[in-house]
Amino acid sequence: MIVKAYCRDGRMDVFDTANLTDASVYRGNIVTNWSLDLSGAMREGGMLLLSMRWYPAPGQDAPAEPEGLPIARRRDGLCVVVADSEDVPQISMVTVDSELALLRVGDGLVDCNHLAWASRIADGLPTQAISAHRTLSMFVGNHADGIDIEAEICRLMGFDPATYALMEDLSEMTDADKEDADGRLSEDPPT
Repeated sequence: MIVKAYCRDGRMDVFDTANLTDASVYRGNIVTNWSLDLSGAMREGGMLLLSMRWYPAPGQDAPAEPEGLPIARRRDGLCVVVADSEDVPQISMVTVDSELALLRVGDGLVDCNHLAWASRIADGLPTQAISAHRTLSMFVGNHADGIDIEAEICRLMGFDPATYALMEDLSEMTDADKEDADGRLSEDPPT
């Protein structure tokens, strides 16, 4: 993972974590888990931290877990200060593997991960869910013998029924908003 912090003064700090995924650095390392905590930078006087945890290979005598396989247990590695409380106000943008993670807008910072999540819900998930539900209804409805069709369709889509009902509500709100906007645009301009 490569984290880049771009600053207002033109400075750019690059943090390359590839070296610390190598098992020779942390003996027996099989998985490395990097975590960039954006919440600290969003708080007044906070810091932007990059934390690393690693997972050594389980020993031969490790107890079997539910899947019948030994479990590698997480160990704390280290924490890197990407930006301290003096640096955070100077950050204009932070990327993780070229994807925006943090972006300065005016005097504040935008957590681009939260924005991306909200945008995915607002900009298409309800429409996509309704379309998938409609299509699956045709397939499942034809072969329904004593099953809860709605629950089965939701299961196939990866939704629980309550969450799908929320998608229907969001879709209806979006449709109503579009109709209002279309109506306002089609009105004759005031004279």
